[in-house]
Amino acid sequence: MKGIILSGGLGTRLYPMTYAVSKQLLPVYNVPMIYYPISILYKSGIKDITLITNPEYVLTFKKALQGLINEVGINLKIIPQANPTGGIAEALLLGLEEGKDDNEESVLILGDNIFIMTDQIQNTISSCPGKCCLFTVYSDTPYRFGVMNEFRTRITEKPSNPETNRIVTGLYKYPAGVRKVAESIKRSPRGELEITDVNNYYLGIGEAKVFDVGIENEHWFDCGTPDSLLDASNKLKKIYDEYNYQLF
Repeated sequence: MKGIILSGGLGTRLYPMTYAVSKQLLPVYNVPMIYYPISILYKSGIKDITLITNPEYVLTFKKALQGLINEVGINLKIIPQANPTGGIAEALLLGLEEGKDDNEESVLILGDNIFIMTDQIQNTISSCPGKCCLFTVYSDTPYRFGVMNEFRTRITEKPSNPETNRIVTGLYKYPAGVRKVAESIKRSPRGELEITDVNNYYLGIGEAKVFDVGIENEHWFDCGTPDSLLDASNKLKKIYDEYNYQLF
C-alpha cells in the first residue's frame, strides 16, 4: 500500500507566518505539522510515501525530514506540484506512478489534517481491502467543507445549506485503479480536479465505506488558521502528558 501526502497550497489564511515557509512545516506543539500525517501512514504499516509540495519547498522538506527518515526507516519521495491550486485529485495523480501503482491500494492524506488518538483509523486502513474508505467528523460549521448527505451516498462541496453536520476529512483510502477514476473527472469551475468528484464516483457505485471518527476541533483539526493551530497544540500537549502518546 502506498501513502501520498499533499503539502502544497499557499497557506494564505496563515499569513504572515507562511510568507517564507510551507504551513506544513510550522510547529504543532513540539514537532512540525507534517509529522502527524506521516505518523498516520507509518502506524498503518505504510512506509512507501510520496509527498507533494510547491516547487520552492522541495529542498526545505528534504532537510526538515531527513532525520525522521533515518530514524523510522520510511521511503520518502518528494515531488513538486507546479500548479499549487490544481486540486487535490491532481496531486493524487502526481503521487501515483502510471502503471506501477495501478494494482496497488493507496492512502491520501492532507498535510494540514491532524487526527487525535488514531487507533480506529489505523485499523480501518489495514482492514478495508478493495474499497474507498472515507473518514468523517461532526462539525458546527459544515459549510466550510465537503458535507456527507444523510444517506451517505453523496458529498456536496461547501454547501450554503448543509444537509448534515457530518464533514469529510482530508484522509482517503482508495482501491487499486483510482488513477483511472481521477483521470476521468473534469475540472471544476474554479479550475481544480476535485477530490470530491473522485469520492462521489465510489459512493455512487456502492464501493465506498464511511467511518465516523469524532468531532471537529476535538478529534480532528484542519490546521489552516492561527486558532486551529493553537487549539491542536493545546490538545496534543494534554494527550502527550496524560497518555505518553508517541507519534512513531
